[in-house]
Amino acid sequence: MQALEVGLFVMPAHPPERSVIDGHNWDLSMIRAADRFGYKEAWVGEHLNTPWEPCPSPELVIAQALTCTEQITLGAGAHILPNHHPARLAQTVAYLDHLAEGRYMLGIGAGGGGSELFGYSKDAPKERYAHLREALEIMVKLWTEPGPWEYVGHNWHVTKAASPGDPNVPSGQDLTPYQKPHPPIGVPGLTPDSESMRVAGEIGGLPMSLYLNNRCLRTHWETYSQAAEAAGHEPDRAKWRVGKEVLIADTDEEAIALAAEGMMGRFHSDYFFGIYSRAGRLANMKSDESLPDSDFTAEYRARNEWLVGSPDTVAEKLGALYEDLGGFGTLLVVGNDYSDDSGPWMESMERLTKEVVPTVNRWIGADAAHSA
Repeated sequence: MQALEVGLFVMPAHPPERSVIDGHNWDLSMIRAADRFGYKEAWVGEHLNTPWEPCPSPELVIAQALTCTEQITLGAGAHILPNHHPARLAQTVAYLDHLAEGRYMLGIGAGGGGSELFGYSKDAPKERYAHLREALEIMVKLWTEPGPWEYVGHNWHVTKAASPGDPNVPSGQDLTPYQKPHPPIGVPGLTPDSESMRVAGEIGGLPMSLYLNNRCLRTHWETYSQAAEAAGHEPDRAKWRVGKEVLIADTDEEAIALAAEGMMGRFHSDYFFGIYSRAGRLANMKSDESLPDSDFTAEYRARNEWLVGSPDTVAEKLGALYEDLGGFGTLLVVGNDYSDDSGPWMESMERLTKEVVPTVNRWIGADAAHSA
C-alpha cells in the first residue's frame, strides 16, 4: 500500500494587522521549512477580497518559492478560473511549469460560494462551474491542439493561429507546459457532495477536501469516484488530498493551548467560523452536528476534531481519520501564521513527518499485510 504523504496548504491565513510583506515572508518560510522536512507539496490560496487571506496572485509566491526550495512541488490552491482569461492563465501556468522544471501543479476553483468572483454580476455565482469547465477546456485545448482553430464559447472567444514553421516569425503559437500534456490538476472542495469534486473526477484530477467533518469528507470521495468512473477514469485514493489543522507538542495540553489560544484558534474564532455560520455551513465542520454553535469553539475543535496533541495522540487521530475515510494519499497541513513565535509551529511541522506519519504508515502497512 502506498505510504501516506504530507503536504502544506497555505491559505494564506494572516491576521488583518499583519502587513502584506510580513505575511508573504511567513508563507515563504513555511514553504522552505516544508521542503526541508520532506513535505511532498505546497499549495498557495488565491483570494481577492478577504482581509484575513490577502493573496490575489499565488503565482508570485510560487515563483519566489521555486528559488529557495529544492524538492517540494508547488501549486496554486486554487486559481479562481471565472476571474481569469483562460488564454492568459494558460500561458502563466505553462511558463511556471518550465521555471519549476515539473515541480508544479495547477489548482483550479470556481470561487467558493461566489464571494470570490471579482467584478461579476449578481448571477455569476450560479454560473461559476460553467465558467470553470469552459475555461479549463480552453486551457487544455491551447496546450494540446495545434492551430489553426477557433473556440466560441459562452464566456470566451479564443483563436489559435497555425504555425508558420519558422521560429523567427511570430506565430501565434502558445507556450505549452513542461509536463505533458499539462501539470497535474487539483480541485479543492468545501461542501458536501461538492461540484468541485465532480469536476475533479471528470478530469481524473486531484481531489482536495478541506475544512469538513468526516461525514462530508466521505461524500467527497463518493462524488469524485462516481464522476471519475463515469468519465472513464480509475478512482485512485492516492490522489485524494485531505486538509486538516495540525499542531504537535510534547503534551496534549501544551498542543491544545498553542492551537486554541494561538493564531490557529484566533483565525477560526474571529474569522472562519463566522464565514461558515453566515453561509449556513457550520454543521459541515462539526463532528457532532447537534453541538450548539455556542459550544463550537477553537478549544473544542482542538480537543475533538483537529489533529492536535502529543505525537502519540496525533498519530492516533490521524490513523483513525485514515481508517474512517477508507484511505487517502496526502494529508495537507493547513498553514497558520505563527510568525510572532515560530518555534513551536516549525517544530510541529517537523515532528509530523519525523515522528507521527512514520508511525501511521507502519500501521497502514501492518493493516494491509493483515488484510492480505
